[in-house]
Amino acid sequence: MLDAGLPLGIGGIGRLGDTSVPVAPDLVYAQHARLGASAALIARSFLAPGIDLAAEVRRTRERLAYWRTCEPAEIDAATAALRSCT
Repeated sequence: MLDAGLPLGIGGIGRLGDTSVPVAPDLVYAQHARLGASAALIARSFLAPGIDLAAEVRRTRERLAYWRTCEPAEIDAATAALRSCT
């Protein structure tokens, strides 16, 4: 899809820092960057009472941008950490 110039969206993402999920969302964010994803579904936790959706989306975009600038070794370390969660 990327070679064809089409956007790639994979799965969903949790709210950064959400500890109620079995895998740290940041590890999933790294995989989105590794795979070149440009879209994702957001978890219901983004809409929980008291959550500022705009602020959380901004934080998410900033963190995804961070992962897109990381060295391959950092992405590889996040991938290894993700694999150890299963």
